[in-house]
Amino acid sequence: MNLLFAITLCFQSETAEETFRRVEETLAKAKTLSIQYRVELAMGDQKMSATGSVLIKEGNRLKITLATTVPKQEASAASDGTTVRCLPPRPSTPEVEWPVPAALNADVTVSLLRSGCFELHRVPSRMHFNEMKPKETLLVSDLRKGEDDGGLRTLTFTLRENQGRGEVKVWIDSKTWTLKRRVMSVETAPGKTSTVTENYDTFKVNGEIPDHAFALPPK
Repeated sequence: MNLLFAITLCFQSETAEETFRRVEETLAKAKTLSIQYRVELAMGDQKMSATGSVLIKEGNRLKITLATTVPKQEASAASDGTTVRCLPPRPSTPEVEWPVPAALNADVTVSLLRSGCFELHRVPSRMHFNEMKPKETLLVSDLRKGEDDGGLRTLTFTLRENQGRGEVKVWIDSKTWTLKRRVMSVETAPGKTSTVTENYDTFKVNGEIPDHAFALPPK
């Protein structure tokens, strides 16, 4: 039995939990992450699109951007390793910056894998104002392997946060253990479902990112 065939058999027998753990460990151990993403949100007849980016680097350096088209809005979260700045300010408080928490990047990375990029810019604020702990509040269950799709592995799982629940499907590149696509469906009312589709044009691990990329945006 040649090595390639043996590796293929090993991957085929891998459980959904093991595959999820591989991706989780890849992101957690990465010295840098660089992501460019596109989002399509469908709520009944209403649709919205957005684009954004995620940069993460050792030392709790972080920059997340989101720009929607209709309505036209921009939001961001950034950390230079010392200070976190999130814009625009929350409606309930004018505070937009605070000292970096020790677990900033670790918790943002957990959120990235479990719930995606669309609301990732909100995570630092939620950590600060609501004491959010993604490992405890974003609960993954019912992991299942799906059919391979165009050379990509697929996993589905249920995501729960407080009283909310969503069904998630992710497409995984098993050469790099990174994500290529995600679809999350949430029942917003009986018989009504909202769907968030994310496509990742770039999802790079351990590339070079200069420190100046994490400069805080103007207030």
